[in-house]
Amino acid sequence: MKKTIWQEDCRSWYKNNSASARVSALWPGSTLHYIEMMRETRYEDWDFKYDGNRFAFMGNGYSQTELDPTCDLGYYIRTVDDGPYSSRDKRRRVITKSGSKTAPIANPVQWAPENSGPSTRLAQPEKTQGAARLASENYKKVLQDIESYEAHLNETDYVDAKEFEQAVQQGKSKRVPKKSSYTVSFPRQVWACTLREFRLIFGDTTTLYTKLFIIISNGLIVGSLFYGQPLNTEGAFSRGGSAFFSILFLGWLQLTELMKAVSGRAVVARHKDYAFYRPSAVSIARVVTDIPILFVQVVIFGVIMYFLTGLDVDVSKFWIYLLFVYVTTFCITALYRMFASLSPTIDDAVRFSGIALNLLVIYTGYVIPKTQLLSRTPWFGWLNCGAAVNAHSVDGAAYLQTTYSYTRSNLWRNFGVVIAFTVLYILVTALATELFLFASSGGGALIFKKSKKAKKAVQDARASDDEEKATPTDGISTPSSGGTAVDAQAEEEALQQLEKSESVFTWENVEYTVPYNGGERKLLNKVNG
Repeated sequence: MKKTIWQEDCRSWYKNNSASARVSALWPGSTLHYIEMMRETRYEDWDFKYDGNRFAFMGNGYSQTELDPTCDLGYYIRTVDDGPYSSRDKRRRVITKSGSKTAPIANPVQWAPENSGPSTRLAQPEKTQGAARLASENYKKVLQDIESYEAHLNETDYVDAKEFEQAVQQGKSKRVPKKSSYTVSFPRQVWACTLREFRLIFGDTTTLYTKLFIIISNGLIVGSLFYGQPLNTEGAFSRGGSAFFSILFLGWLQLTELMKAVSGRAVVARHKDYAFYRPSAVSIARVVTDIPILFVQVVIFGVIMYFLTGLDVDVSKFWIYLLFVYVTTFCITALYRMFASLSPTIDDAVRFSGIALNLLVIYTGYVIPKTQLLSRTPWFGWLNCGAAVNAHSVDGAAYLQTTYSYTRSNLWRNFGVVIAFTVLYILVTALATELFLFASSGGGALIFKKSKKAKKAVQDARASDDEEKATPTDGISTPSSGGTAVDAQAEEEALQQLEKSESVFTWENVEYTVPYNGGERKLLNKVNG
């Protein structure tokens, strides 16, 4: 298979879907070699077996041509000796339109293998170049076709090509550049991908309901841990913990987006090759999809946590709490997707995201307060909670300013900072998906969704099989040997395991041989699938 496309570094069905695997092509040669070898039969390679009269194929001794009055009964008489069809080589030249190409073959190739006997020879250059004159009529006809076609183009002023270009442009959106391979604008691509993302989410109801169950159950469990916090200074730190956990939990839950972002690369790469949409459109569509999905998650979890932990029942404070939890969760989700777009594998994405989440937990200013992070001296915040001298109460604003260097004037500035980081992560993700293609767009596996109808059909088939197995035969059971019973039981257990399996079924090196005319015939020979 040397000097063929199969030796290139590319994935192929003939190479077991691998770039470096062994070539398992159907023919150990070129396409033309196969066609010319199959055109004429080598009867010396066959073993003939006759059933009955071995001369029956000869019929009654007359040809079908003699029964057709319209045929020329002397068609075999040639007017010119050594005509174009008298030798195999000349027949090949006529059939393959030899001489229709103007460029002669400069480097003759050895067409017969080495050490193959007396037939081994090299094509002589003068004969190779003279092949262009053997079929000169074909060559002239090709030139006439080219000239007539070029004349037609000049006469019509390339009207067909212009109509084709206009048809292509009419099929495109007005906002799409003329040289672009895409037919719709980027906003319409985002809209189409957004609808697709929603269908994927609501198509996997098991994951959706599981996520909602986790949010509700953890909200009730963690909220009950912070329930009944004291209103004095003993509950000051724990109240911050309840608010901090609201952001931390949803940020941890959004780690599931990593698998979704990495596993869908093959589909996105294939759709890009088909000019369906840009990979960045998928990234923006996922952000758009997050707007309602994260809002529902934050509202459910936030309402449970806010009122169970006994935070201040004030309208403005409640909505500020929900707003910051929502925006921060949005920002962390965008951060995860950015790592996914920059990571070649899911392991790398999880590693970077886990490290980033731990850094955020430790150094965000709550676990280690901001005053200690910014000062070289040890922090003894527990000695002073912000209370004035001889005071018996601590103002909440003074406590926050002393402990975390935070005032109410920093509220919307911090909100703007979170928004800026979110936009930055989204832009980096969109750019990375366009520049880095970690997934190849070659062949893929076609997976069918298990529908209720298909499951019911399988159950009905099993029930029918069970009824047939349970049908008695005249009330008498047929005895069998111990080995047969054990084999049957083992086979039944294997079949049951196979039926219950939900993984992808694959096979490798499968061979299937059947008896045929006193011998055997192999129908499958090391088949993979």
